[in-house]
Amino acid sequence: AIFLLGPLVFFLSWPWLWPEPLTRLSEYIAFHLHHPFHPTWYFGRVYSDPPAPWHYAPVMLAITTPPVTLLFGLLGIGVSVLRRDRIGMLFLLQIVFAILPVALPSTPAYDGVRLFMAAPLFLAALSGIGFEAFLRVALQSRICRRLPAMIRGKERLPWVILGVSLLPALFEVIAVDPYQLSYFNLLIGGERGALAAGMESTFWGEANNRRVLTYLNEVLPPGAALDTNSETYTTFPEYQRVGWLRADITFRPNAPFWVLSCQQGYSGPWWWRLYRGEDPRYETMKTFTFRGVPLVKVFRRRDGQRR
Repeated sequence: AIFLLGPLVFFLSWPWLWPEPLTRLSEYIAFHLHHPFHPTWYFGRVYSDPPAPWHYAPVMLAITTPPVTLLFGLLGIGVSVLRRDRIGMLFLLQIVFAILPVALPSTPAYDGVRLFMAAPLFLAALSGIGFEAFLRVALQSRICRRLPAMIRGKERLPWVILGVSLLPALFEVIAVDPYQLSYFNLLIGGERGALAAGMESTFWGEANNRRVLTYLNEVLPPGAALDTNSETYTTFPEYQRVGWLRADITFRPNAPFWVLSCQQGYSGPWWWRLYRGEDPRYETMKTFTFRGVPLVKVFRRRDGQRR
């Protein structure tokens, strides 16, 4: 059924395909077959050309999934394999299919979890299987039998255990907003540990949010010219179009003001000097951080200086 329903859902949920299904599907496939390689900062090294490490996808999945979800997911995998549970094995197969294309040596696009977004969904489903197995054991444990009578009942206790298990992940979901793409779990030491280990701090300018735009609107002089990273260069005009960024601000190379999105994959010697505050031609005006990790830096060129 999945081989019949999958293509049908794919087609029905993508209106762009409807006018010319075969032609546009061919264009979609051709686009990905000839997709340019995205530089990736992974454990302190920039991978500018394929192949990137085969283990990039599973490692990123492991260090960007909330620990409780990951733990129950691994338990769910073990339970599904031992029980030969067909549904659990199907979920596991879906994770493999989501990760495998990214792990191939010829895969051109990396940087982040966006290319295997289906994997966390099925890992969450396996986490449910793992939680069910954990719950069966927990309900029979001495600890649960010693709990107060008001929560020890068979109808209440599972919900209490579920709530306690979900609290850490729920807290993280609330705490990381709006920097979801910068989240790393405790396996790598959180966001600071990921920075120290050489993982990318942010992706594709998503940290250039309303906080950054409000600051720019307030401090930049009338008619100010900005320069910025290539991956965010096209987004600022869109912010102007919707009224989030002042319309009088212009964009050009070698501008007096620089907005640096701290995506290390798109770095070079000059980028690192600017990032570390070692370029004497620029002074730091503002650094936007998340849990101590720089995500966006705003610089001003010193008088009379040129790049």
